[in-house]
Amino acid sequence: MTPPPATDTRHGRDIRVVRPIGEIDLETAPALGVALAAAVQRHPRVCCDLSGVSFCCAAGVNVLLEAAYAAARAGHHLHVCGARGLTARVLHITGADGVLSGSARRTGPE
Repeated sequence: MTPPPATDTRHGRDIRVVRPIGEIDLETAPALGVALAAAVQRHPRVCCDLSGVSFCCAAGVNVLLEAAYAAARAGHHLHVCGARGLTARVLHITGADGVLSGSARRTGPE
């Protein structure tokens, strides 16, 4: 059993930063989803810093996309940064990197 990812949530001057640490998989993705949902609901600008993430599966990608769409529906913005290695590759292969970088202006899946 994989322990849930630790999250370090900080306030910047104009931005809320959520920094998951460890692996984001089927067991741990829901905890990240809760943290991101709360952040995008309360803050107009949220950054999810993935620099501390060693692995992210499809469940994690889904959580990130759901949070981005929730932010857009609220008129807020979620930006994902710091992905590296396998995590960056997964985001690229799925096409999620374009949506999560803010280059796509959609409010949800079509």
